[in-house]
Amino acid sequence: MGDLEILMAEAMVPGGATIADQLIVLPVVLSMLFGAALLCMRRRVERHAPVAVVGLAVVLLVDLELLRRVAADGPMTMMMGGWKAPFGIAFTLDLMGALFLAVAGFVALACGLYATASVPRTELRYGFFPFLFLMMAGVSGAFLTGDIFNLYVWFEVLLIASFGLI
Repeated sequence: MGDLEILMAEAMVPGGATIADQLIVLPVVLSMLFGAALLCMRRRVERHAPVAVVGLAVVLLVDLELLRRVAADGPMTMMMGGWKAPFGIAFTLDLMGALFLAVAGFVALACGLYATASVPRTELRYGFFPFLFLMMAGVSGAFLTGDIFNLYVWFEVLLIASFGLI
């Protein structure tokens, strides 16, 4: 085996991530997917509220499932792409992070329900619910990240979304 193969073997996580490990990134992925779907429906703003409430409920259910798993099995870690740190992006979830994630999902669902009745149609046209999902992706990513650099990245994502909401 050459030097490059040895270095690659040392930088990779053996065995890769299982489906259970990949559940960690689901809150971020779902938030981005629902936000993108709402952007695709920008001409049908009357459909935004029902789709957003369903999406926020699904994200909350995933958050609660992650909380259940962490409470039962202990902390979970997933390395994106199978690369060890510092080459890969680490998603780590412990009990406190899972609690924060579940509370954030609950608050987002409550905000989505309140927004269905209180946000004017003109503000819906400018992307209220897609920005809400982008902010949830940033919040979820911040609670799930395993290193300080990616915490900064997710914090920037949620700040961009909050500026759009303002």
